[in-house]
Amino acid sequence: MINAKFLQQQNPERDTLQHYLQITGTNAVYAVFDEYQEESHASLLSNEIRDVATWDVMEPQIRDLRTDRPDQVFGPSDLGLQLIEGLPADDYGRGDKRFIFMGAIAINLASELWGEDELVDCSLFDILGDSKSAPIGFNNRLEHTRSNKIAYSARFRSHRDQTRTLVNVFFPYAPSSFEDACHIGISHGIHQPISNLVNDAGEGIPGTKLVDSIYKLVPEQETYQVPENGTVTLTFSAVWPASFDYDKEGGELLLEPIDVVADTRAGYVPRRLKRTQEGTVSFEFMALGLTAGETVKFKVGAGYVTKLGSAVVEVISA
Repeated sequence: MINAKFLQQQNPERDTLQHYLQITGTNAVYAVFDEYQEESHASLLSNEIRDVATWDVMEPQIRDLRTDRPDQVFGPSDLGLQLIEGLPADDYGRGDKRFIFMGAIAINLASELWGEDELVDCSLFDILGDSKSAPIGFNNRLEHTRSNKIAYSARFRSHRDQTRTLVNVFFPYAPSSFEDACHIGISHGIHQPISNLVNDAGEGIPGTKLVDSIYKLVPEQETYQVPENGTVTLTFSAVWPASFDYDKEGGELLLEPIDVVADTRAGYVPRRLKRTQEGTVSFEFMALGLTAGETVKFKVGAGYVTKLGSAVVEVISA
């Protein structure tokens, strides 16, 4: 079962949007609607499609959107329907209100057009929206922030463009399906998202907390010793901390294999890229050219997170 969170904003009464998410295997469709207000939305309506549709007519058209590309955005006038009535009832009168279709995005994880650097281990994706919360893209947050190590997407995006996070998706290992997601969080206001996912309620869309709470590569020892010009084996385990976002009690191993990369500033590592087996991975470190008393920090990471764990290697007399 996919771990889904419907994350209500701190001031939900200010957000009258209706969010919609349907996921089936490699495909996802996300759409946004807003409670229709003549003074705010009349200018968005196409003169050719001002008729009001019912939800049972509109919903299948949204649900069945597909693309051969990694993602494809559909604008307010692309479906031939903009105004909708008859949504499922809720405590905020949703069933009696009229909504306007703001836009949708279809995502296809099976597309052959993904780059090799996009669907990787330890990937945190955001569905981003424009100033009106219309979806505009499905981007790997960690890929876009790797050059300056900014994990908190809101701060990063405030310097780049005016966008907001509508949904976030975390894949602990390179995904082939949305079933591989360990977290899907949907931000919402007064109206609960309409989705085929079973969910837990939460408050506020996480930012840096999502990155801080992913699995860590924990060393078998915090400090290793190696003789001058000798060799030592360092072992790491991929372990989850306790986390509400990822539904972890803490201590669980990530048993699915991931590629782990080692990084040191001294010494020699014959194989810097290795794949975990049953949640663990080991590297050989050779103290070539190092003298007794020197210490080396040995870091390991996965995907675009370059430091998921570390250990210290002390060089001793042979």
